[in-house]
Amino acid sequence: MEIQRLRPDGLVRSPAFSHVAVVPPGATLADVVQWTVLVHTDADLGAAYGAIGPMLATGGAPPLVTAARVAGLGVPGALLEVSAVAAVVRD
Repeated sequence: MEIQRLRPDGLVRSPAFSHVAVVPPGATLADVVQWTVLVHTDADLGAAYGAIGPMLATGGAPPLVTAARVAGLGVPGALLEVSAVAAVVRD
């Protein structure tokens, strides 16, 4: 299986990251096995989790969630960064 890395128009150009992930056909949030949430120290933690909470707990209890408060993110002015790892079984 080949991993496809895209650089769509409008993606911020940064030495910290260079691509976005491609979601395989048929994949859903239920396929996510791990979330990583970085919250800027200036962000309201309650509001941040209120915004992403419904995505984390699809179908009951959420998968592994790692969260950290950070002094800065790759995109200037960003308050929240979320990444996910999904496991998709192919027949």
